[in-house]
Amino acid sequence: MPKAIFVSYCHALGKWVWNRLVPCLKAGGAQVFIDRRRFTAGKAPAAQMGAAQDRADVNLLVLSPEYLMSANCLHE
Repeated sequence: MPKAIFVSYCHALGKWVWNRLVPCLKAGGAQVFIDRRRFTAGKAPAAQMGAAQDRADVNLLVLSPEYLMSANCLHE
């Protein structure tokens, strides 16, 4: 499994991502880059997303209808 994974998701699925997906990834030894833990208030979110994606070995997209309708998610 890759060491660093950037997780892109729509917040409508946030509970599933945090309670199910992230623990599984971490249990497999991955370092998880996700907005809830890695982003700093007061800094541009788009720039922080780009920097996190650049550091990750893999970008994992949690696709859903809400994801595909979100401008922020599509930017990622």
